[in-house]
Amino acid sequence: MTNKISKALVLAVTLTSIACTSQDDSKSEIIPLQFQTTATTEIASQESVPAQQQAQATTTPAAIQAQTENAASVTKAELKLIAPLEETRGWCVDLFAHLTNAIPIGGFQAHNCFYYMGNGVTEDQGFDAQMISEEGRIRIVYFDMCMTLHEPNPGSFVATEACNDGEAQNFDIKDTGEIVPVMASNLCLTVGPRTVTGGGGSPIHLIRKLSFETCDESISDRQQWELRLDGAEYVEATPTMPRPYN
Repeated sequence: MTNKISKALVLAVTLTSIACTSQDDSKSEIIPLQFQTTATTEIASQESVPAQQQAQATTTPAAIQAQTENAASVTKAELKLIAPLEETRGWCVDLFAHLTNAIPIGGFQAHNCFYYMGNGVTEDQGFDAQMISEEGRIRIVYFDMCMTLHEPNPGSFVATEACNDGEAQNFDIKDTGEIVPVMASNLCLTVGPRTVTGGGGSPIHLIRKLSFETCDESISDRQQWELRLDGAEYVEATPTMPRPYN
């Protein structure tokens, strides 16, 4: 595995480092992603997706309480693009809609990170850091759903489905931050090239498409990711390109 960033920045995301960071009052570290996983089962069929997703969209009082308790018991982190592109707040993997009103059956998109609001990692951008380090699965904590490769081809939708041991939910994350499906090693989680406006925010919130595309060093700024742990110091990024909307 080729290491393109300095040794000082290449830190394995382990349970020990996560636990230490979560107990450290300074908690200002951004953690580069590094692990490998294997898996054995088949990708869920396209026909089964709606039923699986609908079953996870329960919003009864008991389900909401369970979601809240689950979210409070784990170390959450944003899955954040390393390059800020045009966004001083950074780009994060995000569920459609907003916060607890997000739509877990709608899949993932790229959205400016909400960490700037001062409330820590939000429900629609909060992933289980320990599960990432131990198992190579990318679970959004509040909704208890996992990132899923919809199909092993370029342009694949980034789905949310009930967490399982399926190969479509297992990822190999490179030293340099690329998120690669185990069952499709030529693909990388990729932020799209086009920016559109979202709702609210000052400056206005921005959205980009998220998909699995062919890994390509020429667009590495849209394919390399890191974790920002809940409680880390917020630092406004310096854009690497002009902002299209104010």
